[in-house]
Amino acid sequence: MTTADARSREAAPPAPMVDAWLSSVRSANTRRAYRQDLREWTAWLHDRDAEPLTANRSHVEAWTASLERDGRAPATRTRKLSSIGSFYTYAIDEGRRFGLTVTRDPTARAHRPYVDRAAGADHRLSVDDARAVLRAADAAGPRAAVIVRLILQAGCGVRDITGARVEDLERPDRPRPGRGRAAPGCVPAGRRHTLSVTRRGGVRHRVALPAGAARAIVRTVGARTRGPVVTTRNGRRVADSQVFRTVRLTGHAAGVEVTPRALRDACANLALEAGVPLRDVQCLLGHADPRSEGDPWHSCETAPYAIAAFLGL
Repeated sequence: MTTADARSREAAPPAPMVDAWLSSVRSANTRRAYRQDLREWTAWLHDRDAEPLTANRSHVEAWTASLERDGRAPATRTRKLSSIGSFYTYAIDEGRRFGLTVTRDPTARAHRPYVDRAAGADHRLSVDDARAVLRAADAAGPRAAVIVRLILQAGCGVRDITGARVEDLERPDRPRPGRGRAAPGCVPAGRRHTLSVTRRGGVRHRVALPAGAARAIVRTVGARTRGPVVTTRNGRRVADSQVFRTVRLTGHAAGVEVTPRALRDACANLALEAGVPLRDVQCLLGHADPRSEGDPWHSCETAPYAIAAFLGL
């Protein structure tokens, strides 16, 4: 073995940790792709006398630039970043089991290529697809269930989820006064869960939480009274990239290629199929200013319950 080979082997992530990370991925095809992406990343770093566990953002962006020069498509480069980010997320959460302390994900703030999500893998989800994704999310655990249900049933965007805080969660045992009567078909005031999120322009928006979404959030939050609603295993706020990965992995488990944007599009389509007026769907997704006309709380509240009833989940 040459000196260079020895140095490369020493710098590589420990094989037991890599195997444990890959074993957490359900799809065999995804496991193969993740392993190959990690090998490519590690080999690229070794050629530059860098180590995977101490790599930084500049390394990541130089690597993606080299992939672009090699003619790799934007979607491929984005997928590889997601693969490597998944490894670092696992290393941060579980590294101590393998005698390592990993404190940062160098892909977290790295520039990602623009990918037109309206083309390619995403497609319009059928009702059966939506049900399959929800079941897969529930089976994956409360964090996946919260992320998927907030997007698919409540129309939340990625930033709504990563920015959501426990302090903005309203529970039935702590109702706020002055809400008025509930819209037809909705849970009466005082018996519903809602979550306030801040959207573009600083507009505060109350999101109604159907029973499935409410149960998942309660399980995720537990006894906590402050901090992010959705966290990593070590209690940190989840990054946008982690929400994206969670959605993609949940879709893989359900046999559907899907992204947060596709889920949000499906939310709008399901609401319309369930008979929700277009104006109310626009309010739900934040495409209309909820302060602009009428009783915005009632119109924004209707759609999530209608979607949940339509899906039966």
